[in-house]
This record gives sequence, C-alpha cells and structure tokens, in this order.
Amino acid sequence: MTDRKKPSPFAWLLLAAALLLSLPLVLGFLSHLHPALDSFAHLRAHLAVSMGLLALPLLFTALWREAAMILLLALTAFATTLSAMQGLLTGATSVRAASDGQSLYSLLQLNLRYNNRESAEVLRLIAREKPDIITLQEVSTEWEPKLKMLEASYPHRQRCGEGPFAWSVDILSRRPFAEGSQSGCVGNGVMAFARFDFGGAPVSVVALHLSWPWPFSQPRQIDFVLPHLARLDAPLLIAGDFNAVPWSNAMRRIEAASGTHHVSGIGPSWLHWALPADVIRYAGLPIDQVLASDGIDIARIATLGPVGSDHLPVRLDFSVPPPPRAPEGMQTVMN
Repeated sequence: MTDRKKPSPFAWLLLAAALLLSLPLVLGFLSHLHPALDSFAHLRAHLAVSMGLLALPLLFTALWREAAMILLLALTAFATTLSAMQGLLTGATSVRAASDGQSLYSLLQLNLRYNNRESAEVLRLIAREKPDIITLQEVSTEWEPKLKMLEASYPHRQRCGEGPFAWSVDILSRRPFAEGSQSGCVGNGVMAFARFDFGGAPVSVVALHLSWPWPFSQPRQIDFVLPHLARLDAPLLIAGDFNAVPWSNAMRRIEAASGTHHVSGIGPSWLHWALPADVIRYAGLPIDQVLASDGIDIARIATLGPVGSDHLPVRLDFSVPPPPRAPEGMQTVMN
C-alpha cells in the first residue's frame, strides 16, 4: 500500500513548478500598474494551461488539496481569456448579422513577414478572398514588386515606412479615398491611416504594427499613437499586429483612446516561425487584432490558412449603415 502521507520528491517538484508559474500569472492581473506586469498578462493562457497540466498528476498524491487549489486558480485565469478564444477550433466566429439590405464589405489583415518565401501563396489568398481593404505589416523592400502586381485591383494605397531597411505598414483598397479626407502616417512603419468611401459612407481605417511588449518599445509606441488615434473620425476600423493579447492593458488603452472595441473570435494567430504553422490555432498567441467603433456592423471574423508567415491572415466581414438622407422635398432656396 502506498503511503499517501509522504509525497515523492517528484511530486514536490511538480508542486514547486506550479507555484512558480502562479507568480507571473497573478502579477499579470495587475497589468495596469506597470507595463512589465502587462508582459505577464500576454502569457496568461499559456501559464494557466501549464499550471493545470502540472497540477493534474498531484490530484493522485498526498498533495491533492494543493493541486485542487492550483487547478482552481488556473481554470479561473484561463476563463478570462475565453472571449478571445472563440472560434479556437474552427478559426471563425459569427459576431452579429449585418443589417438587411446593407452591402457587405471585407478586410484582410496580415503580417506578411519580411522574408516570407511563399509570396505566391499570399497573392493567391488575396485573389481568392478579394477583400475590399487589406492592412499589411512588415512590408519589406522584397515585397514591393509583389504588391505592385495588385495595383490594378487595389489602386488606392497608403504606405508608411521609409528607409532601405524599414518595414512599412500599408493599407490597400478597392474603395476610393473619401472626398476631402486626410490620410497619413504615424511613426516609421508603426501606423498608417486613411478614410475610404463605402457606398457613400466614409470609414477610417488604420493599419497598426506595435513592437514587442516591455522591456521593448511597445509602451512608448502606444503613448505616441494614442493621441493620433483619438483624433480619427468614426466609424473606425483598426487592424494590425499589435503584439498584444485582447485582455492586456495595452489593448484596453488603445480601445479607450480610439473609442473602439475588440472584435473577439480571432483566437491564436502567431507562433514562432521555427514551429509548425498548423499548430498556431492551438498553441499560438492571439496578437493580431481588429478593433471596431460604433457604426461598424460586424458580420463575421475568421483566421485563414497559413501563407508562409508566422502570422495567420485574418478576414473581417462587415457592413456600414448608409449615411442619413435629407427628408424628401427639403430644398435649399437661394434668393
């Protein structure tokens, strides 16, 4: 008979490892206090799953009470990420139906990866999906000849990023620029913005590429772009590689400043390039985001199949309510 009162050294090792993981997990919930704690928040889902796996074997040892507490903490923490994990298995989520009679538009978001060797796959994806708007990151000089092939289909472009070694952020559009609107750049390869005409309804579109979290430059970049986001006219769509998860403080700050909300359902979208792309949806980080303001009706959001990048493409289907028409019979009379 096994003596359950004497845990084995291996059981103690598992417990110690689980307790060590609980420290960054808990600190991540204090992410509003400092960007360093927000860096822990980005790993919340992975830390919670790892803790749970370490605790499971301990349920069959004398340390079962400790294991149960660890499992409860892990499950509670993981539950806070579930809204972002909708569509985990299918890669698609229907958010809400577009209003009857409204035209449906689409946006394709993709971090190309600067040295992607499968550019033909990207071009085939665009030809197949035929999005109205494309937001791109890591547009290197190697990508320029490929993107020129799209000029006939996407004649309207806002490119932001200068220098021979700069990775630009781009917006490509089938829709024309809205009359009298402004487009521009914020930072070098950080943010591109433009306002397009969707059947008479103007919509602001932003392509955003943030750096890695603290101790890298992401917090400073966010401080820099927030005033510019706050000045953009609604309705507004922001898409990009945020290098930030939906439940992070970084995302909350961007949402608050821009008057947008995160469109949930994208799920994991990035995994290190050395790992198989097919497992991104199950083990990756959800760092590619789409934010939408009021005035944008979301029909569907989905991750698409890999195209040689370490990021999955994201497709958004949406509609825009038409601008209000003047009452019939109302005229302006000039005397």
